[in-house]
Amino acid sequence: MGFHDYIHQFQYWASLNDVPYLSDWKIDTVFEGQTGKYLPHIPNFLVDWPNIYPDENPGYFFIGPEGTVSKAHTDAHNSHGWLLQIQGQKLCKLWPSSLIPYKDYEPMLLHLKPGQGLFIPPFWVHEITALSVSVSVQWRYLCNHCDEEVDAE
Repeated sequence: MGFHDYIHQFQYWASLNDVPYLSDWKIDTVFEGQTGKYLPHIPNFLVDWPNIYPDENPGYFFIGPEGTVSKAHTDAHNSHGWLLQIQGQKLCKLWPSSLIPYKDYEPMLLHLKPGQGLFIPPFWVHEITALSVSVSVQWRYLCNHCDEEVDAE
């Protein structure tokens, strides 16, 4: 199923209270060739990803029902990232990179509401839970030390 088909079915699934989780849907497949029309100009400091990892995409949509969980993880290539909440609400659990192994520590908690964004530094472990039907956009970008490895376990 394509992204546009998913969006057309969304209201039907929501009426049944059975919205399937759409995770890591690549932004460029939705707006292919239309960056100037639908998406704002992307600042140069965010454009490093395609130059280093040309086969990967740094931007994603996440759409899902209440209770959807992205389990504790760090982002690919230990990149910086931001998460923008479009609809619904999420509970974000965050562990700074200095608290490894993270399981030994209590997380910082953040309640993300529509219109709010969250910056996630590299190496930070994070777990995100949808508190309601939720639509989010994520964008990752690299830094000069993002290729270092950190064991989050």
